[in-house]
Parts: sequence; C-alpha cells; structure tokens
Amino acid sequence: MALGIKTGGRELGVKNKRRPLLELIGENFPGYNPILAMCQIAVNPNSSPDFQFQAHKEISKYMYAQLKAIDVQIEAQESIQPLTFILPNGKTITY
Repeated sequence: MALGIKTGGRELGVKNKRRPLLELIGENFPGYNPILAMCQIAVNPNSSPDFQFQAHKEISKYMYAQLKAIDVQIEAQESIQPLTFILPNGKTITY
C-alpha cells in the first residue's frame, strides 16, 4: 500500500477463478472430496496393486512434506597418501 491507498490487486467483491468451479462441483456432487475418494481406491481390495500404489502415492503428497535432495560437500582434512604394494616378484602397484 502506498500512503494508505490501495494501488493494485483484485477489486473488492470479485471472486477468484477457482470459486465458480468449486461451487459447480459442490452442486453436482454434494459431499465430494477427491482426497477421500483416493483413500477409498487405495484401500479397496478390488483395485489392482498398481492402482492402489498410485492412490497411496498421491494421498501422501497431502499428508507429508516432500523430501528434497541436498548437496553435501566435504573437504578432506588431511591429504591422502598413495598406497604402494610390493609384489613377491618385485613389481610395485600404487593406488
């Protein structure tokens, strides 16, 4: 806000774009909840194991935070010395 005056954004009373769709679904399918529907699929013994797995995977997105990969960088504290083996025939191998 600049100087206490609204300078942007949605006008007061204007509905967001999702509201009409949610109202339409609510009118045609009272009590519909897609998460609960996926739960029913996930525990239905007549669903294929692949279909159950997909349902569980989708539901878990709403129950648990998704883990993210982290980049770990480790700097060696000591220098690594080469390892030398002397074989019985007199040859040496260094790693």
